[in-house]
Amino acid sequence: MHNYRRSPPTRYAVVYREQGGQSTAGALVVTEQRLLLEGGAGDRHHRLSVPFAELTEIRIGRTAAERLNGYSVLVLERRQAPALHVAPFGAGLLHELADLVAAFTTEHHNDDEHVAVIVPLKRGCRKRARELLAQDPPFDPTALGLKEHHVYLREREVVFVFSGPNVRAKVERAMHSPTLWHAGLAWRNCIVGRPHLTAATDTIPTDAAPLYSWTAKSEHAP
Repeated sequence: MHNYRRSPPTRYAVVYREQGGQSTAGALVVTEQRLLLEGGAGDRHHRLSVPFAELTEIRIGRTAAERLNGYSVLVLERRQAPALHVAPFGAGLLHELADLVAAFTTEHHNDDEHVAVIVPLKRGCRKRARELLAQDPPFDPTALGLKEHHVYLREREVVFVFSGPNVRAKVERAMHSPTLWHAGLAWRNCIVGRPHLTAATDTIPTDAAPLYSWTAKSEHAP
């Protein structure tokens, strides 16, 4: 198998568009961490960065609605943005590009991710939140397939930190699934506002130990 990681950045001449947008001629650069798309001219010149961790699906699109200038395209589905349609110039390059992007995307999805859910608390609910955490947090780490789960309690919010492979997508589903987010009436009575997902590195308190910690091998609540 080709060792993509040790290869220099690979550049392709392409035409591309975001779903529903206009097509642009330019270049696609494949690096170890992301795809870089740049093209256009004058006022339409732009540059787009697409981390591999943000890709959810990679496929060849051949329908009339997907084609660009009559060419089959590489369809890149993204988590929080419209799909990208990319058509490289050159015979046989479509499948080469698809294989290259798929290899990097698989590699990055196998890496552990670290995300946090911030749950805002009603005023005066910190003590009640501490009691509820002693009974177990509202997220079930086993059902989510996590490697680690830690919970930090602040004056007006609870920070739930999740670690594991492809954990962002799992937590996003859990936040909308009653079978995985088993908060119950007790937690709902403590929460004010909508919980939101963010990068764990931006939210983990540096001056406090977690109130609750769980790992895939053992579970304990101090």
